[in-house]
Amino acid sequence: MAHEAHEEVEHATHASHDPFNRRVAMTMMVVAALLAGVKVLAHRSHNATLSYQIEAGAVHTQASNQWNFFQSKKMREVLARSEAKQLTPAHQSAPASEARPPLPGRDNRRAEIRKELESEKVENPEEQAEKIVAAGEKRFQELVARGVPAERAEQVADSEMTALRYRTESRAIMERADHKEKEAREILEKSEHQHHRADYFDLGELFVELALVLCSVAILTKQTGFWYGGMAVCGLGVVIVVLGLFAH
Repeated sequence: MAHEAHEEVEHATHASHDPFNRRVAMTMMVVAALLAGVKVLAHRSHNATLSYQIEAGAVHTQASNQWNFFQSKKMREVLARSEAKQLTPAHQSAPASEARPPLPGRDNRRAEIRKELESEKVENPEEQAEKIVAAGEKRFQELVARGVPAERAEQVADSEMTALRYRTESRAIMERADHKEKEAREILEKSEHQHHRADYFDLGELFVELALVLCSVAILTKQTGFWYGGMAVCGLGVVIVVLGLFAH
């Protein structure tokens, strides 16, 4: 439409010396320039809408992967707790004791747990590892005090520490999944905003193109009404485009 309008303007300016035709032709040049600008705005808005939608889809997929990872961690936590429960004797096999022996290999266990937590990007892995080992050691000491053999008590403590580690990791994964979902929602809001602006630009482009048509009719019919109508319609289109620039 804009290309055809330019051709009509060229024909009008070269084929006629009528003052009216020259004025309309100049108007058409201005309208064509405005139309080109509106087309650029509309094109960029549509591209931005599509780009945000693709980005939101990618982030949403990342969030889904995190939730799946979270579910697998929770399942491992349940299995570890079930194992600890099965290993825990229903009745003590020896007289209760006041002894509170330290958990064997405490430092090595803490280092291993810290390494696992770091690999899952858990915040304050050193502090979290110390809490887990402390809980495991307390459980170990309780079982030994009840008369449970140290080897069995150590197995129970290991299973419960594993469950605690999985719980700590799953919380960190859940936070990342929530963050990804929030990020995806924010990107979708940007996409909706760009789509809303594009609607304004498309409508403005329609009115500016209609203005070119009315100006062309004015040259053919020599009627000023079509010329004035074209300028009015063009002005309306420009107003709509400006509203689109400030649309929320």
